Amino acid sequence: MQSSSKYTPVNSSLMGKSACSALGRASLAVLLLLCAGLFVTTGCLFDSDDDDGPSFAGPKISGKNWSGFYYKSDGSDRSAITARITQQGEAVTIETDRTVQPAISFTGTVSTNGAVLVADAFDGENWSTYFGPATPNQIKLADFIDGPMGADNPAEFPLFIIELSR
Repeated sequence: MQSSSKYTPVNSSLMGKSACSALGRASLAVLLLLCAGLFVTTGCLFDSDDDDGPSFAGPKISGKNWSGFYYKSDGSDRSAITARITQQGEAVTIETDRTVQPAISFTGTVSTNGAVLVADAFDGENWSTYFGPATPNQIKLADFIDGPMGADNPAEFPLFIIELSR
C-alpha cells in the first residue's frame, strides 16, 4: 500500500524506546536531584557520632570517647566512668555507663562560652560546670549550680562530681 503522505513512515517501536529512554533519563536526573537535596537538608550525609548539628560557636563536645571519674567532693564513692555525649547546637544529652543512680542520663544545654547546665533524668537534679567551662576535651560537672548556700565549710555539703576528658 502506498502512502499518500510526503513523510516517510517511522517504525513506531523504535520511536517508543527512544522516547522512553529520554523520559527515563530525565526522571532519573530529577530523582537524583531530589535525593541530594533531601540528604543535605536532613543531614543524612553527615550522620556520625561527632556531629554537633547546626552551626554552633561553642565547644564541640559530642562523641562517645569520654572517660573519667564519678566521685563525691569529700573523696568518697570514686569510680571510673565513660560517657557518650550527643550535641545538636546547644542541646546536649549525656549518657554514662553507670548502673546505679544518680548520674546515668542527663539532658540540657551548653552555651557558647562552655557553660553546661543539665538535669539528671533520675531525680531532676541540676548539674553544671560550676568549676569552669567545658572544652572540646574536658568537662567537669557538679550537682549544683551556685554552690552550697550558707556553707562556711564546703566539706559539710559533699557534692557529686563527674570529671570527663578525651
